[in-house]
Amino acid sequence: LPLLDKKNIVSLMEGNTPILKSKRLAQNFGLKNLILKLDFLNPTGSFKDRQISMGISKAVEFNKSSVITMSSGNVGASVAAYSARAGLKNIILIPSIAPESKIIQIKQYGGNIVKINSDSTDYISQIVDKASNEFNMANLITAGIYNPFINKGAKTISYEIAIQSKVDNQGFPDAIIIPVGGSGLLSGVYEGFQELLDLDIIENIPKLYGVQPEGCAPFVKAIEDNSSPEHLFQNPWKNINTISTALADDIPLDCYTG
Repeated sequence: LPLLDKKNIVSLMEGNTPILKSKRLAQNFGLKNLILKLDFLNPTGSFKDRQISMGISKAVEFNKSSVITMSSGNVGASVAAYSARAGLKNIILIPSIAPESKIIQIKQYGGNIVKINSDSTDYISQIVDKASNEFNMANLITAGIYNPFINKGAKTISYEIAIQSKVDNQGFPDAIIIPVGGSGLLSGVYEGFQELLDLDIIENIPKLYGVQPEGCAPFVKAIEDNSSPEHLFQNPWKNINTISTALADDIPLDCYTG
């Protein structure tokens, strides 16, 4: 991981989440083997802790005193918790669709919330980017175009799967299903497996399947239409309609790196 000095690591003991063989779900989907990676067991309840630990650690390394991000919930909760751990000030911009339960979680961790009257990922990310530059704050949007280090934290999922599949005798997966909002998780997991392949630790990269809700699927549509990243940014998804607010990104910000 891209950290120069271990003394700058900011951690709440994220990662090393277990894998679990699912019997009933496998039967329902007609699968011989279905293994779940239980990343909801991370400190604030999502895989975002892996990315934000990386982002906050780099903020400390760059001597930043404050951080800013945007989030409909999971990133905001993680940024609030990890910035508190590091003793950094934080500002978290949330869209109008952010659920009340996530707002409460962010506040409980000490997050300073600014609610934006918009659901546009592109619009809110531009506000965050401008503020981070103007006030010298670390930009913790989980997208490579805004922070080149932050999504490297997701690589640890790949490392763990490679180890756990051997230790737990589950077998190395043929395919992995990954939820896609901004697509940073997808690109991070792929990068992790590519590194393991380059080091001859694994023999092949599993097939990676990115999934999105039907009511907000710009990444899937772009793949189907063979659209360029430029087209995605110029034509954000309209009329978001999904209860999965964590995946309600009108543009996948990491489509350049995904």
